[in-house]
Amino acid sequence: MAITSIDLDKDQLEVARQLTGATSNREVVEYALDLLIAQKRQVEVVEDIIAMGPGDVDAPVIHYDLDQ
Repeated sequence: MAITSIDLDKDQLEVARQLTGATSNREVVEYALDLLIAQKRQVEVVEDIIAMGPGDVDAPVIHYDLDQ
């Protein structure tokens, strides 16, 4: 665990605390870091799936009959 000192806008911190239900500044920052990491990884995964092409994704394919 790293010990760090950062300046944060106290109004933004309070809004983030209310939105997340966090009880401490540390909890708000950890939540924000976890969310950022998850979002960035999600983009990478989606890009990898798109690059695979439709035949490479191991998922069921549903064909709809649109003429009915």
